[in-house]
Amino acid sequence: MADKLQHVDFYQLASDETGALAAQLSEKAAAIAKKVVIHAPKEACQNISRDLWTLRDLSFLAHGIDGDDGAEFADIWISSDGDKNQIEAEFAILMAGQGVRDMTAYERCFIIFNGKDEEELAHARGQWKALSDDFKGRCRYFAKSDEGKWEQKAQG
Repeated sequence: MADKLQHVDFYQLASDETGALAAQLSEKAAAIAKKVVIHAPKEACQNISRDLWTLRDLSFLAHGIDGDDGAEFADIWISSDGDKNQIEAEFAILMAGQGVRDMTAYERCFIIFNGKDEEELAHARGQWKALSDDFKGRCRYFAKSDEGKWEQKAQG
């Protein structure tokens, strides 16, 4: 398969607000007509689904989740199976240490992790080391500034 991958973006959170960030990234992807598959631990999928429904007071992000029908119509899908891309998404959001079989099948991958969780932080560091070697110049690391804005802190 041809290498479509343009960027692997790492987002370090200072708390467990991963669902809200996944919803924000999904909203931005939808605005540019890109499909998104969100890979998360099975126990987190329902919470992420809730965050997609409640991101904005006056709108929601329509989506599907493993076990639902309608993958052929969905632009956002939540899955605990990293081997599946039910909706042929261009973007993948990987949460809490989740992975996918082939990152190069996506245009962009977002790796979201809680920087205060030692296990997630260690896993993300290992991913950064491996991926920044494999995808030289296409790995970027983001963290929030003191003002609460996302800033690129590193590129590998």
